[in-house]
Amino acid sequence: MSAARSSFGFAIVGFAIAAIAIVGIGFAAPAGAAANDAAAHRAAHIEPSVWTEGGTPGRLEISASPTPATLQVEAQRVLRDGTTQTVWRHDVAGDASIVLPATPFAIAGFYRLTVRDPGSDSALATLGVSVIAPALNRGAAAPLFGVNTHFAQRDIPDRAYALLRLAHVDLIRDQWTWSAVESRAGRLIAPTQPSGGITHARAMLLQSGIRILHDCAYTNPLYDGNRFPTSAAGIAAFARYCAFVAQEFGPALYGSEIWNESNAIDAASTYAPLARATAQALQRAVPEAAILQGGGAGAGGGADPFYEESVFKTIGADCCTGDSVHPYMTNPDVGYFAANSRLINPVTQQSIVNIAFVSFWTDYISHLFKLVRGSNFTEIGWSTAHDGRQGVSEEKQAAYVSRSLLDASEPSACTRASGVASAIIDRGCAPTATAVIPDLRSLFVYDFEDDGSDPNNREHNFGLVRQDLTPKMSYSAYAQAAGVLRGTEFSTAVRFAQRSLARALLFRESTRTWLVLWTAEFAPDGIAKSPADMQYPKDARTQSTVVIDGAVDECREWDGHPCDIPADRHVQITNLPIYLRLIPGRAAIDVREVPGV
Repeated sequence: MSAARSSFGFAIVGFAIAAIAIVGIGFAAPAGAAANDAAAHRAAHIEPSVWTEGGTPGRLEISASPTPATLQVEAQRVLRDGTTQTVWRHDVAGDASIVLPATPFAIAGFYRLTVRDPGSDSALATLGVSVIAPALNRGAAAPLFGVNTHFAQRDIPDRAYALLRLAHVDLIRDQWTWSAVESRAGRLIAPTQPSGGITHARAMLLQSGIRILHDCAYTNPLYDGNRFPTSAAGIAAFARYCAFVAQEFGPALYGSEIWNESNAIDAASTYAPLARATAQALQRAVPEAAILQGGGAGAGGGADPFYEESVFKTIGADCCTGDSVHPYMTNPDVGYFAANSRLINPVTQQSIVNIAFVSFWTDYISHLFKLVRGSNFTEIGWSTAHDGRQGVSEEKQAAYVSRSLLDASEPSACTRASGVASAIIDRGCAPTATAVIPDLRSLFVYDFEDDGSDPNNREHNFGLVRQDLTPKMSYSAYAQAAGVLRGTEFSTAVRFAQRSLARALLFRESTRTWLVLWTAEFAPDGIAKSPADMQYPKDARTQSTVVIDGAVDECREWDGHPCDIPADRHVQITNLPIYLRLIPGRAAIDVREVPGV
């Protein structure tokens, strides 16, 4: 973490959208207009809002009544340091339909389109546009990256699957609930609504090259008084339901998860009997698919190894091929101090919940019980709710999402712990096991689409895209990280000074190496002993400068936009990652931080 660091008080870029509509919805009247005039109307729509680099840009449709003589459309990019750069400006009639020009919109990046009346300072509409850089060819060792979806809960247009594919999503996680599949005792029917039901979802997933982790979940009023199933009849019925849905998805199935966040249920007496019966039914029905026990949120917001250990000891490790945890956290690199958690890092003797810490404990479980599907982070995410207490800015969401994928791709301390003296590590992370037991196998961002339209509601604003499927910054950030990581294998981490905020990870492609750099927001001054030791401004921005000695073949910003390396090889790094591909066969790469810059 960062010693030579520079922390700057940049003004936060206002990316929050005001009380306006985005795509196909009326937005607020401009200042001075008759807001309560029913005849007044402003609407903007762009289709598509996502395309690949070099592809045909989308068409922007604007309608206005009464029609102003002129409207101004401006496109800005959010730069690595959080500032914005205007890259295009165009005047249009009040009612207009224009195809965005190839320059700049055929170049990868995230663009924020703003529609304004020149006579007003307020924006009439703000739209996100993502142009996606090409992905690398998938490598065999790469983790799988996914998103949580709610296609089983509400109608979603088919173009959502195209957005998943363009973002290089490998997996989705969704729930067709028990009560929806078995509404009459003993009769299992694949729902046909919403979104066309299971049959349509299977067809669209296969067409898109995406698979599903199906979360078997929740109670059924037909059994056990609509409570968690504990009777023999209820357990058997739940197991039948879970196996039925798995078979319905056929080749589109990645695996099944047994309940959502089971950590709220007693492991040995209540959850274990259900998990055992359901796992056996799944093994018979879909023997090649993943079976995850639903460890859930756990103590302190991270994985609870004690709960998972209790489950596996009760029902046997051969019940499941992996575990599922939901490590929500304040920040993937920094994390938070979990004052009441039973989780203790055996090296630092602290309870700081971040990606590295949670990876350590989940991999400890994977090694201890030899789970062939390893650890799976099936929910992790950040809300962009405007409520400053519950949400983060869109810039922060983008930074945290991409850095979660990057951090999770580094082998955990458990795998690297052969020289650490700890009875727990010796028991679960023996060096002989690390050669055959995998690290993190999948990570699912929560979630793909906003769940509602209230800008102040935390649960409504976790999406990478809005309800109208227009992208946030995090969609582009996810696509860039996943597009690089899917074709690479972790190589090494560059270690800077003890309190340095600079982060650098190297990933091997077939013949090349990618160097990914960013800064964390905070480094504790010494060992954190309480939550107060981990406090830092939620909107904190940091930056540092590193010198790159080595030949760089390609440079991509956090959103995939092409970038240049300065002639003096001094590169500014910030909270949003930068991706550098190195020329093979040239001098070895050397990365060092410039103190005080």
